[in-house]
Amino acid sequence: MLLVFLAVAALGKNIDSYVILTDSEPWQALTNFGLDVGTGNYTFKARLSIPLQNRELSPTVSLALYLGVEWDENLLSLSCQDRVKQAKKVFKIPLYGNAEWSVPIEGKLTQKRRPHVWYFVLADCDRVLGNKKIKYEFSIMNPELSHFSVEMQGLKNIYGFLIALLVFGLGRNVYKLIKFLKNEEEVQGPVIWVNISIFFQILGVIFYYVHLLAYENDGEGISVFEFFGEAFTIISNLSITSLLILIAGGWTLTYNEFPIPELYIPAIFLLTFAHLFMAGFNFIHEQEKYSFTRYEGTSGLVITIIRILLYVWFIYNLNNTSKSREFKRNNFVLRFGLGSSLYFLSVPLLVIGSGIFPPHMREKIMVIGANFTQAGAFYFLYMIFTGRGDYYKLSSVINMLPGARQHTY
Repeated sequence: MLLVFLAVAALGKNIDSYVILTDSEPWQALTNFGLDVGTGNYTFKARLSIPLQNRELSPTVSLALYLGVEWDENLLSLSCQDRVKQAKKVFKIPLYGNAEWSVPIEGKLTQKRRPHVWYFVLADCDRVLGNKKIKYEFSIMNPELSHFSVEMQGLKNIYGFLIALLVFGLGRNVYKLIKFLKNEEEVQGPVIWVNISIFFQILGVIFYYVHLLAYENDGEGISVFEFFGEAFTIISNLSITSLLILIAGGWTLTYNEFPIPELYIPAIFLLTFAHLFMAGFNFIHEQEKYSFTRYEGTSGLVITIIRILLYVWFIYNLNNTSKSREFKRNNFVLRFGLGSSLYFLSVPLLVIGSGIFPPHMREKIMVIGANFTQAGAFYFLYMIFTGRGDYYKLSSVINMLPGARQHTY
């Protein structure tokens, strides 16, 4: 599925940011962290962004720590004071009126049996600051001095395996294409399209893999690499979705010419808007620093709805195309529909299914499921387009059919 722009809250555990505690929101989450079995440590300090008029004042705010199993709607419905009382740990942090850094808070967290999620909150329940901006620096590490939150552990190896798998697949495809060209055989347009999609997916995974390598060492990673990883992944997803919907509409099956720009550009625009909307909604949701994955709550619901709407569009096109007489004794529609359904519905099913797992496992399940489903879609499409099965029979005889239609949408 789509990875988006800069994931600050979900990844960066060396955090340099700010928060504004207002009258309506005097209690705000700073970040969360999945702590593995053992003892991890954290360091926190804060300061006012600008000095107070009376620099001798030293207003105090509270740093509150919550265990994930106690972080629920009931907690969020309480008053600011009652929320702080529910915290496992609370530190009083005096802020200097001259805007210098506070004395660092250093602490340890221990998990004895299994990993748990911890949430970190800054609160000004007594409203001693007004609406002042507070800058803070936060460093959190798992046992063995790992910057990875528990849900990120192992992802580097998974991405490395995915790179090897995709590079092998693309290399194999290119080798076959070269052999086809030497034999002067015609190469179907969808074959080229699939390989371009694989190439963009490889670029996305490589950029994200390098980001994880850097993040493992410094807890911050390389933001520009993460951005390009997200961007290339979006392009790859958009490409595959467009290809599936076009073929479902009959391209290379009931007509050979590519749709005229006046017709296919609006369709591609709608697909682009849908993918960017999902990406943007993910980005906004990730700024809610109490969320643990980009697929929780409203964000997961919106992504699921959009993917299902795209699937409905695909099925509508495929149903119309299957009514053509050349499809009556051909199993291609069923095979193509089932294989494509797995691609469209994988993310909604993963969003729903991951909810039964502990929070620290959900991100890993989504990453593995979405990426390997994408790789499976590449393989499925390439085998269809390069084989001599039902698709080949339909696409190769189209021009000989007296009733083959011209595409008019």
